[in-house]
Amino acid sequence: MNNDLTLKGYNYHLPENAIAQHPTDKRDNSKLLVLQTGANRITHQRFSDITRLIKPEDMLVVNNTRVFPARLLGQKETGGKAEIFLLNFPATDGGENKTPTATALIKSSKKPKPGSVITVNKSLSCTVLDLLDGGKAQLQINFDHNLGLAETLQQAGQVPLPPYINRKNGCTSEDVIRYQTVYAKETGAVAAPTAGLHFTGELLGKIERQGTRVGYITLHVGYGTFAPVRVEKITEHRIHKEYINIPEETVRK
Repeated sequence: MNNDLTLKGYNYHLPENAIAQHPTDKRDNSKLLVLQTGANRITHQRFSDITRLIKPEDMLVVNNTRVFPARLLGQKETGGKAEIFLLNFPATDGGENKTPTATALIKSSKKPKPGSVITVNKSLSCTVLDLLDGGKAQLQINFDHNLGLAETLQQAGQVPLPPYINRKNGCTSEDVIRYQTVYAKETGAVAAPTAGLHFTGELLGKIERQGTRVGYITLHVGYGTFAPVRVEKITEHRIHKEYINIPEETVRK
């Protein structure tokens, strides 16, 4: 066990060729590392083999969060470029103001001032309401109500792929499909729960047919999964909060 609580104590070399830039043709054909705790032995299998590892008396709990296009490329009123990373799916505050707002990170040559507008396209713009700590900003999301908020973001935004996935021209149509679990339902994550990307509908059906219970929870994966650790003592690293919901139906299972 590593008792070193400094950041340098966790440094290791990860060759670039060990990071897959594209998924396997079939989701469940990816590699699966299995640790047999009783024998203290590691074996390398395929993800589709998980049906032999999960028993009928087990319960499989999966995260049904859905990734939304949180990365927006826009233009400031001055003509300068701005990149917006939405930290949460835009929502109203429940009061009189029905225009949705969101907390975001903004990357630009000069920090936009409150009241300034960043235009993404003809259907979407963001008004800076306030500048917050940590380089964050509170934005008002102005969108085409004929399209709806979700569809406007779908057309204007990009899926925020992890920084270790290299795409020169942004995410592809394949990324939009594959960087989402097959059971994604509740929109709100800025990153996919990656372990679940390897399940297929057929594989889940096979697991249920063998008697294993499958339960769903919602945990919206947040920006903290991307955020670098900038402190030397890892216990001082502040982790972003994330929304979680465990339905009563899942608890009863």
